[in-house]
Amino acid sequence: MITTHYIEEARQANVVGMMRFGRLLAEGSPSDLLEKYSRPSLEEVFLNLCLGDDVDEEGKKKEEKEKAGEESIKVRMRWALLRNGGAKS
Repeated sequence: MITTHYIEEARQANVVGMMRFGRLLAEGSPSDLLEKYSRPSLEEVFLNLCLGDDVDEEGKKKEEKEKAGEESIKVRMRWALLRNGGAKS
């Protein structure tokens, strides 16, 4: 087993695993990955996988973070209303 940041070096391996932020995005022989993703190089396969990956560097799905952010705003708004004596009619 070897690890490398030089993706084209991996063409010599029997099996390649492409990881991003500690998550395995794809695994297979170099020729299988090139064929599966219809790309001319392993680097382009990896870039294609990264563009389709919706997880950030903390391993959280972007959609989940957006939803959590919206919930946080709602909670802060409710708290502000309670602090100010409730909603005005």
